[in-house]
Amino acid sequence: MSQKVIDLKTKQAIQALAAGATLAFLLYFWTSALLLFAGRANAVSSWNVNATVNVTNAPPTVVSVLLEDNVTSPSDVIDLVAGGTQLVYCNATVNDTNGYQDIASARAVIYHSTSTPGAADNNETHYTNGSCTLLAGSGISRNVSCAFNMLYYATNGTWTCNITAFDLDNANGTGIDTANVSILVALNISTQILNYGNLAPLQESSPLTETITNHGNVQIDLVLNGTDMPCTTVGTITVNAQHYNVTGTGTTYTTMTPLQYSAVTETQFNLPKRTDAAESTRNTYWKIIPPVGTKGICSGNVTIAAVVG
Repeated sequence: MSQKVIDLKTKQAIQALAAGATLAFLLYFWTSALLLFAGRANAVSSWNVNATVNVTNAPPTVVSVLLEDNVTSPSDVIDLVAGGTQLVYCNATVNDTNGYQDIASARAVIYHSTSTPGAADNNETHYTNGSCTLLAGSGISRNVSCAFNMLYYATNGTWTCNITAFDLDNANGTGIDTANVSILVALNISTQILNYGNLAPLQESSPLTETITNHGNVQIDLVLNGTDMPCTTVGTITVNAQHYNVTGTGTTYTTMTPLQYSAVTETQFNLPKRTDAAESTRNTYWKIIPPVGTKGICSGNVTIAAVVG
């Protein structure tokens, strides 16, 4: 075969390869253009992306606890009411980072230093409020007020309030405060009139009973004194014509104690404070013998006071 024939075939082969490459390029170009067009046709200006988080429960915390009676000055002092009840408050602020609406309830106990938070209730050393009042709230805070009716014979000394707040998941937090219950020295008497009735001069009266009730929270003794008894017609019955007995035994006039002008402390009286079981009472007995030279209605005063005994 001649050289011309070979060159012609080579040239034709090269041209065929070039034509195939060009066609392949054109096919790639148009395919890419179509794909790009299709992508642009599906494009949008914005997407909504879902965001989620699980906020877990945080227990409440109790702050600014205050144990007080209804008189805030002096602070941290509870003064009881003789023979009655004193309204005592244990107030606090409760915080909950889940929001104040998550604060569901609160309870509180107040107890003497000789007791414990979990002890049984009694009027001497332990009180419980199982449903305290939830007050206004905002943000993460809510105020709570727990009220107690403390009786007059509650033991004096240091008392603690332990207040517990609960959230909707029953998680809880606690806070405490202390205050001092003051000594209360008080008594009550069964009658304010010692009426000996109708007596002739030198006639001994029947014994009169004056019942003393301890209305405080400590043991007491009696302090007694009196005045003369001027008569409306004639004379005066002197103070020591009235005799008394505070031990509850013996009412013979000559063995009883003459009343004096000046105060006398009867240290043997020893009337204990009451307990939940019963009131604490004791009888005293009184007699009189009017002297010669007296007539008419004779009246004077007898003072009966209490001191720590």
